[in-house]
Amino acid sequence: MVELITISYFILIILFILFIAKLIHISSKLKGKDRKEREKIFKKEWDVKKIKIKPLLFSIFLPMIIIFILSLIFGYEKSVDPSFSIDFIFSSLVLAPILEELAFRRILLYDIILNRFYKKFGLNWKNERFGVLTAFALSLQALIFVLGHYNTALGFSYYGRFFVGFFAGWIYLHNDRNIVYSMVFHFTWNLVIFGMNLI
Repeated sequence: MVELITISYFILIILFILFIAKLIHISSKLKGKDRKEREKIFKKEWDVKKIKIKPLLFSIFLPMIIIFILSLIFGYEKSVDPSFSIDFIFSSLVLAPILEELAFRRILLYDIILNRFYKKFGLNWKNERFGVLTAFALSLQALIFVLGHYNTALGFSYYGRFFVGFFAGWIYLHNDRNIVYSMVFHFTWNLVIFGMNLI
């Protein structure tokens, strides 16, 4: 039987390859363009749009509410030694929210599941907005997110990671695919978990 840690690394390697392929695709579009055109292409390809205050605040407070509810239901045990290294903090609070949201939400959820997989079977998720097809897509990418984090020890174990993946995807789709909001959600989740480990 294949160990889950092997599956976790395999998923991360596949997403890394897809991420690099997306970067190559974008760089090919940027050749010969002036600065304004490059900026416009970059924002369109990565779903970076104008920030609105209400969705931004929602992305900040939703992880706090979810963590509070999960703590009431399941309790919370410190999962990491509170003496965090600078590189661990930087990777968890800066790199993970940016790179994981681009990989899991933009590439996996939107490009692969919603646009390629669903279109291949003639399923139109846009007409139902947040119905069964969207819930299935969110759950699938959240499960893959959990498997991709099998080797990490921070948070509420696997159900907590599922909630991060599911709600980050939901925020991303609910706010017209603005990746910044899911990055803020992910950052806030990691920050609150760090704070809980320090207390």
